[in-house]
Amino acid sequence: MVRTQKLKNFKVNPIDNSTHKPPQIDNLPTLHGIFLATAVRNSGKSQAVADLIRKYGKAFDVVKIICPTWESNEKLFESILKKPPPEDEDRVDVYTEANNADLQSFVDYLEEEKEDLDRYHQEMEEWNLFQKQLKTLSIANVSDDLIMQFYDEVQDKYIKPHHKWGGKPPSVALLIDDCMASELLKPHNKAFIRFCVCHRHLFGIGCSIFLTTQAFKCLGGLAKAVRTNLCAVMMWRNHNPKEYDAIKEECTAEIPPEIFDAAYKYAVDNDANSGYDFLFIDFFPKDIHPSPLRKNFDEFIMVDDLKKKMSNDNIK
Repeated sequence: MVRTQKLKNFKVNPIDNSTHKPPQIDNLPTLHGIFLATAVRNSGKSQAVADLIRKYGKAFDVVKIICPTWESNEKLFESILKKPPPEDEDRVDVYTEANNADLQSFVDYLEEEKEDLDRYHQEMEEWNLFQKQLKTLSIANVSDDLIMQFYDEVQDKYIKPHHKWGGKPPSVALLIDDCMASELLKPHNKAFIRFCVCHRHLFGIGCSIFLTTQAFKCLGGLAKAVRTNLCAVMMWRNHNPKEYDAIKEECTAEIPPEIFDAAYKYAVDNDANSGYDFLFIDFFPKDIHPSPLRKNFDEFIMVDDLKKKMSNDNIK
């Protein structure tokens, strides 16, 4: 028995310091997150990530894409783009240079959304003051500035402030596809590393990041700081033992090595593999999810069942 002695007034009381939380979909991973699909070429990783974004549906208001091979992938990705509101009809959602300038354009967009949201909140405070004055004062005593601010001569009426997202931050996704050899994904690109580390908190809006890459850790792979911020990994059949071991090593903080091996074998390393099957590892599964492991998106792999199977195999 362990003896303890508690101190008064030293208990840690969590404070909700979170920024904008986008809508959540029960059977999908938590947003905001960084989701990685890693596999050799022609494995179907871009298709899988596009399908994942599509499954989130209205959870995202805006989907932006950095893809240097957009011309050949347009048919695959165009269906995940969102129609902008009328005031943003000229919004650019596709960047094709895959460099830090593209990344900065995306960050600038988030900052513009923050500024517009702040503008709306400020105007709503003034609108509420204006409405109060209209109710409690004669029109002669109402602030001239507020009258001028809200009166529309064309419509001959007072116009309430408008915000394209209804007074809430937009929920934003960024897909980074086919950028392995680009400036953006160089292991020592501090701008991209900083972006990934801070992605949930940018301007109080944040974003979810969807990445596809052919290399996880080997030459041309992702920086350590990016890998440690991953929320989920999709991996296909891998014939490179170094890459396999690297992914396994990164996952073992959440998934025991033997469970990882068994789940990988069940999901992709088998004769029934259609060629596009993948193992999905969710590092932060929701309480309603029966397992952090899946085969593709639609089949949870039960950890207890894997343990029983491994035990039976050892007995045999």
